[in-house]
Amino acid sequence: MSRMFDTLIIGDGSGIADGNIFFHIDSIHSVFSFLSKLPVEYVLKRHPLPIIYEHKDIYDLLFPDCEELAEYIPVEFYFQFVANNVISICSYSLIFVSIFPDLKAISLLELVDWKDESYKNEIKTDMLAKSKNNIQFPSDLEMLEKLIMEGRKNELVCNDIEGAI
Repeated sequence: MSRMFDTLIIGDGSGIADGNIFFHIDSIHSVFSFLSKLPVEYVLKRHPLPIIYEHKDIYDLLFPDCEELAEYIPVEFYFQFVANNVISICSYSLIFVSIFPDLKAISLLELVDWKDESYKNEIKTDMLAKSKNNIQFPSDLEMLEKLIMEGRKNELVCNDIEGAI
């Protein structure tokens, strides 16, 4: 890797507790399918917990040529190499992204179906409070596209990320 990345997609951890997944994995498919059709260069950072791999095939199917970042390195390290957006369902790493003035933290929380709406609302309230309302929660796919596409930088500055690892 010797470049900046346009948009980073983070595999999730906050929708999981004690081995339970609190959102319906099938609902992720339609959102990721939509994302895969946008003219955006993505990089994936999977969550290191094996339970997340239940939807690994969705990543592989919809983002077959997408570069993947090392799972064992904390995602926060990679934020310095992202030019525009960091996207996740509800990773608390988005709170950290929200302090970077040039990055957009975008949560897909409202776009997936939850098994427990009260848990979803608890996560959203907590994320908004801790990020000082700097995380975007699009309510539909059109709003998601607008957030991702608006204000994108035309050129990505190259950095040697491999030398930093």
